[in-house]
Amino acid sequence: MWIIACESDTKIIVSNIHIEKTSLDSIYKMSGTARDSTNTEPISGANIEMEGKNNYTISEIDGKFILDDIHVNDTITINCVGYKKKYLIFKEIYHL
Repeated sequence: MWIIACESDTKIIVSNIHIEKTSLDSIYKMSGTARDSTNTEPISGANIEMEGKNNYTISEIDGKFILDDIHVNDTITINCVGYKKKYLIFKEIYHL
């Protein structure tokens, strides 16, 4: 499990991240769960989008989301009313 958190008093945590390569052209799909950092409750209605592109999704009632068509170096923003916007830069990491 990966956990990514932003730096603010009101944090969104993204947990249970799964990243899957969907083609040979380095296109990926990311799924995860948006959660409140103070009580780990799921966040329903969080907006997850790729900056500068018309590609977005909204987290379900249980906080789960899936975002398709992600490329290396894309910036993903996660935002919800009452929370500070989080920016994630999608990087490909190679394990030896």
